[in-house]
Amino acid sequence: MQQMVLIGLLIPIGWMVNPCTLSWYGVTCTSDSEFVEELSLSNNNLQGSLPSQMGLMIGLTYFVASSNLMTSSLPSQIGLLTRLSKGDDTTTCFKLFSNGFTNLLPSQIGQLSMFQDFYIYSNQFSGKLPSEIGLLTLVSSNFRINSNSFSGNLPSEIGLMTGITSTVYVSSNLFSSLPSEIGLLSRLSAEVYLFNNNFAGSLPSQIGQLSAMVNQLYLSSNLFEGHLPSQLGLLSVLQSELFLLGNKFTGSLPSQLGQLSILTLTFRLDINSFSGQIPSQFGLLTLFTDNLALQSNQLSGPVPSELGLISNMLGYLTLESNSLSGSLPSELGNVQKMTTNFRLQSNSFIGTIPSEFGLLQKLTVSFQLGQNSLTGTVPSELGLLTALTSQFYLYSNSLTGTLPSELGKLTKLKYFFYLYLNSLTGSIPSQLGQLDAMISGFYLFSNQLCDDIPSQVSVLSATVSSYDVSTSNSLGTPCCETLPAVYSCFTNYELLAKIYNA
Repeated sequence: MQQMVLIGLLIPIGWMVNPCTLSWYGVTCTSDSEFVEELSLSNNNLQGSLPSQMGLMIGLTYFVASSNLMTSSLPSQIGLLTRLSKGDDTTTCFKLFSNGFTNLLPSQIGQLSMFQDFYIYSNQFSGKLPSEIGLLTLVSSNFRINSNSFSGNLPSEIGLMTGITSTVYVSSNLFSSLPSEIGLLSRLSAEVYLFNNNFAGSLPSQIGQLSAMVNQLYLSSNLFEGHLPSQLGLLSVLQSELFLLGNKFTGSLPSQLGQLSILTLTFRLDINSFSGQIPSQFGLLTLFTDNLALQSNQLSGPVPSELGLISNMLGYLTLESNSLSGSLPSELGNVQKMTTNFRLQSNSFIGTIPSEFGLLQKLTVSFQLGQNSLTGTVPSELGLLTALTSQFYLYSNSLTGTLPSELGKLTKLKYFFYLYLNSLTGSIPSQLGQLDAMISGFYLFSNQLCDDIPSQVSVLSATVSSYDVSTSNSLGTPCCETLPAVYSCFTNYELLAKIYNA
């Protein structure tokens, strides 16, 4: 048995006795009690540093010390533990995750080449990831270095780890460049998480070589710029999620993305600078069941009617804050299973609101068409959106005609009934008083509505914060139907008021 001080980790005075004869917790020895063979120290609130003498434990085949409070640098002598090869269940693991290890990861880590799983995530490692990481060629399942402070380029040698079949998790670091060699990990079949770094420059087209990937590709919250490579369309077996949001991508959206035809959950391209039209090929994503997000880009042109073919979408469709134009396609009303958000506001849409939008009756969170150039009347069919609890936005358009009384059926609405800044006329329907679940945001101001507000509506002012139904002009326009029949509803409201007061 090696005589050594192994940390104030285990006992403050070190190992001055043979732990193999005392059955210490977490310590397993060889049958002849000559060597410590295994150390299993996870979840023990261990503090302090890992001593360099650790390298003397030449018989160690299993070492796991995750989820503790150990700090300081990882000693380079850990590279001497070349017999480390055992792991959990049927896999071999290197697990030091969820501690407070700091500074550089020693290059000698590459000498520990017997592992299938490599876990050092949720520490405070910093500096460059050593290129010797590429020597871990037997890693065949999971490679997780996320939630540290690694910086610089992700080493191209990561491409040597061609045996990885499950997960590469590099997120939440400070890496600045993604090597094209990432495409050599072509056996990856589960997830690639590269989000929340500082990856800049172009996204390597070789990302399309990860064609066996089934579950998730997360590239969001980086600094990628330039055109999105069309080779992403080669990920044709990707089933779950593709996240590209929060980068600086420019140019048009590749039509080849429509080849991701078995993608079923979330497809996020929002918060970039994409321009041009939405490809009609997106309508090929007919198995899509969750969220399609394209908001906060510079997309233009009409919304393709083919998006109405994604009829199984359950989550949200968000196209707001672009420069989309043209008429709203009535086919979007076919996406009747959508349950949360339908957001098309802050664009340049013209024409009327399709009555088919009333078929989106499972929406609960938002129906947003505000800040466009829509004209015509408010369809009475929008009163069928009875599951909606917030954000009924039709404000800042050029809508005309009367408010349909059917909007009073939106009785679950609690927040933000916004129809201000339009050209609506006539009486405020008393049925709007049925919106008594409202808590905040009942706005009808800046229209041409009559000023005799029904008592059923005015009573809402007592319970709704941010309530404003003030009439659109300073003349106090009366309702036309209260005038003598000999007078018609003049468009000159000043003359009409003089006649009425005569």
